[in-house]
Amino acid sequence: EGEREREEEEEEREKREKREWGIEADRQRGTMRAGVVIVAGLIGALFSFLFSQLPEDFGSVTSRVYLAILSFSGLVATIQLIPGTAERCIKARLFGRDINKNGDSKIPESMGLVAGTVYLVCVILAEPTLRYLSMEFNAAMTSICFMILLGFADDVLDLRWRHKIFLSFLATVPLLVAYEGPTDIVVPLPLQSVLGMEFIPLGNLYHVYMALIAVFCTNSINIYAGVNGLEVGQSIV
Repeated sequence: EGEREREEEEEEREKREKREWGIEADRQRGTMRAGVVIVAGLIGALFSFLFSQLPEDFGSVTSRVYLAILSFSGLVATIQLIPGTAERCIKARLFGRDINKNGDSKIPESMGLVAGTVYLVCVILAEPTLRYLSMEFNAAMTSICFMILLGFADDVLDLRWRHKIFLSFLATVPLLVAYEGPTDIVVPLPLQSVLGMEFIPLGNLYHVYMALIAVFCTNSINIYAGVNGLEVGQSIV
């Protein structure tokens, strides 16, 4: 009986190891596929960025190369900083459980803080190259800083939804104040012949529309957090 128990324990251990190896293999394959997509997207974006027709104020090809290198450096910095930050978050008990996978692994939270901080650093370093957008840059940075702070506060304090919605509206104020573009919306092609117009002027209501869109995008992505793939997929779209 003791020999049979040892054999059963050995078989159970082997099955457990195979499951763990299978999970790790699936994770590695997923990482490789994501890496291929990212590299292909970066190459396409780089060629489009370097050779597309951009405003004259944008700068020379040298400026474009600088911005491309800066963007790629931001990607590398984010990838390098996430593992160390993840360990610190787990030690600080900022983690959750992945209920969509086998095992009981701890999933660190507040990882958006890494990507958001690196993004802000890249924007600050890019601003001298795009001086004609200084006001829009400052407004965008203010809103992004506010939303990063809101996201971190939500992870730590578990804010109520009514507070998050209100603070999201507050974060859009700098963008609305700095916006100087058109305030028209394009009528869908099937309706243009019916309405007899291509654009509908909204005036000040366009700023309300912008605020609603901004709040919807940020909070809908936040709702998707934890559902594997959907959060990143919606951000890409």
